[in-house]
Amino acid sequence: MTGFQPPIPILRSFDEKMACAFYIDFLGLTVQFEHCFGAGAPLYMGIERDGCVLHLSEHFGDGTPGTFVRIEVPDVHARPALGPMGQIEGII
Repeated sequence: MTGFQPPIPILRSFDEKMACAFYIDFLGLTVQFEHCFGAGAPLYMGIERDGCVLHLSEHFGDGTPGTFVRIEVPDVHARPALGPMGQIEGII
C-alpha cells in the first residue's frame, strides 16, 4: 500500500439491532467484520457497500453523536422514502 487511502469514518452506535436494521437491512451494506472484547463489551464493526466503508462503534468516546457523513450515490431518489423526522417505518 502506498500513499493515502480513503478515510474510514467511525460512527457511534448505541443499539446494535437498530444500527443493523438501518445500515444493513435498509441501506444494503454488508458486514466486513465484528469485534467484541467479551460478553457485554461494546461492539466494533466494519460495514461496506460498493467501496463505501464505514465503521460503527459502541465504545464510549468513538465517534460523536450527530456527526454527518456525505456519501455520494448515483440516484438518491432510488432509495425508499423516509417518514417524518427521517424515520424509516418499522425501524426507528
